[in-house]
Amino acid sequence: MVDAAYNDTPMHGAILPALAAVVRWRYRVAAPAAMRRIRLPARPPAFALLLLGLALPGSAAAEVREQLVTNEYAVGGDPSVPLLQLLNRASPVREGGKTFHGYTKWTVNWRFRWRDDAGTGCRISGNVTQIDGLMTLPRLVGGSADQRQRFETYLQALRQHEMGHFAIAKQAGREIDAGILALPPMRGCASLEAAANALGYRVLDQHLAREKQYDASTGHGRTQGAWLDR
Repeated sequence: MVDAAYNDTPMHGAILPALAAVVRWRYRVAAPAAMRRIRLPARPPAFALLLLGLALPGSAAAEVREQLVTNEYAVGGDPSVPLLQLLNRASPVREGGKTFHGYTKWTVNWRFRWRDDAGTGCRISGNVTQIDGLMTLPRLVGGSADQRQRFETYLQALRQHEMGHFAIAKQAGREIDAGILALPPMRGCASLEAAANALGYRVLDQHLAREKQYDASTGHGRTQGAWLDR
């Protein structure tokens, strides 16, 4: 498994000698990937890059970015072979002895900034949350007109189901972003950092459970029309 790493360069605050605050960017890199039907490994150890600077006081700034990439695998059409059998042969998505025709992997990474003010404690002054998704879907090459029509109907339902998984990822990212920004000031920045990361992991765990519920309630897309009997 390879998790996407968020590697934008953080902005430095304006350097004003009169200010007594210290601003730090804290990276949270490679939050655990949310992978359906695959057991997650132990969480990777946190590591951080600290940048020192000064910044003007102000309210906490939020930014949520999202990106969804679709990866297609080719399915050779053949009117003499059932469409289900063609898809099962071609699909690279296999887990637990089962074959799936669509798959969505997503990651959520967050990067927050804190401000340490004398007398008021350490508080979050900004956060950037990145949501990345990789959706795997089939693409039929050739085949009869009837086979292509059946495939397109099935593909539309399959895509709808997979988009539901990415919607859960987006909800997780937005909740993490809002939750980190809502954290109250704390006496120590180490405590604030721990609280922010604990919140992020907790929200991820909740949405991983929601994904399982989503698959169970839809029969992995069957109730949404993503189903072939032959």
